[in-house]
Amino acid sequence: MANWMRHEQDLRKHEEKEKLDLRAQKLFGAVKSLNRKILRSKLETISSGHQTVEMTEDYQREFELQKCKAIIHISRLQTRLI
Repeated sequence: MANWMRHEQDLRKHEEKEKLDLRAQKLFGAVKSLNRKILRSKLETISSGHQTVEMTEDYQREFELQKCKAIIHISRLQTRLI
């Protein structure tokens, strides 16, 4: 009976890990999508060099922020499983 209970616990842990992997894929997919938008975006208006640099830096900051949020979220989920 103890073996059966251990097997059930192992099965639950495995299912939780699969859910975590799926969440991680979704989060990093969102980050990847945002990065693609940044890289492929075209400026619709002509702006000065200073404005262009500021806009690019803003996009890069937003990308890094979203990436950090995804990493923090995944690490929190992993610590819950341990």
